[in-house]
Amino acid sequence: MKERSELERGETHLERIMKTHIKLFLVFSLLFCAYALAQTDQKALLGEWVGQIKMTEAASLNIVFRYEVDKDGKYSAFLDSPDQGAKGIPVADVVFDGKQVSFKVPAVQGEYSGQLANETITGTWKQGGMGTTLAFKKGKYQAPANQVDISADEMKLLLGRWRGTVGPLSVIVRFEKNAEGNSVVLLDSPDQGARGIPVTKAALKDGTLSLKVSAVGGEYSGKLSGSKIDGTWTQLGNSTPLLLTKE
Repeated sequence: MKERSELERGETHLERIMKTHIKLFLVFSLLFCAYALAQTDQKALLGEWVGQIKMTEAASLNIVFRYEVDKDGKYSAFLDSPDQGAKGIPVADVVFDGKQVSFKVPAVQGEYSGQLANETITGTWKQGGMGTTLAFKKGKYQAPANQVDISADEMKLLLGRWRGTVGPLSVIVRFEKNAEGNSVVLLDSPDQGARGIPVTKAALKDGTLSLKVSAVGGEYSGKLSGSKIDGTWTQLGNSTPLLLTKE
């Protein structure tokens, strides 16, 4: 076979270089497009997403999913449960392809899977072997206004912390003034790590204090006498005595 000329060999080598460069360019282009798409997808998920888990016919739990990015471009996700006073629960294994959203919450052994459409994620929350429908809508969480029907003079008597026990669990009811100077009533459950659960309705009439805690489907009614309130806590159809003592 006749040996090819140097020119022919040179052209062949050049062709190989060009083909290699073309392949590299195509690979780079594909990677760049995939990266750009991923960035676009991530941005679509950024922000706060608010939903509610229905506990019973009378009680529901507000849930906030937050997807954030720091100044270094690192993405992170958290779950808040405002009604339970829980904020910044770490979220892991976030997967988002532009439509499907899924993530896990190891601290509570929960996981979520849903589909994004029109700034709403509709899906299912699973925890403890049980599943329930959970839809998130993009937007800032707005805490419900507390309805406190207690006069200024009566509020002075109640201001502070009142402690009691429901079964084996400690309970603290706090009567406070918020930053705007309005009266608010909050419930803490220290043994469960819950703080600042809003008391949605509070009233004191003829010495009887009544409280409603919509987030946990609970109500309380008790007689005020000095530094004690002797009454009954009712939740999910069950009632138990609850004596609150002012700290």
